[in-house]
Amino acid sequence: MGNSSCSNLPGCFEQRLALELYVQAVRNRKRSDNGFKPETHQAITIALKDKFPNEFKKDYDTFLELKNTSVFGWNETTSKLTSPEQI
Repeated sequence: MGNSSCSNLPGCFEQRLALELYVQAVRNRKRSDNGFKPETHQAITIALKDKFPNEFKKDYDTFLELKNTSVFGWNETTSKLTSPEQI
């Protein structure tokens, strides 16, 4: 995991590690035709939290705030935030 393309961009190292962990999960057959299994997301979340505790907490707090805001929803199938088209 070199840092030549990341430089000092916010979140770059976290994103690269997350991508590498998901690629590894695919290689380890932790992905089905419908996407990643919930335990795969959880394992990657834990790995990122361990590697980047401060950054992850800040991002996760932001995620929870968005998720718990009344105009936002959560799609369990895709594991993504949802919002009305007007936003």
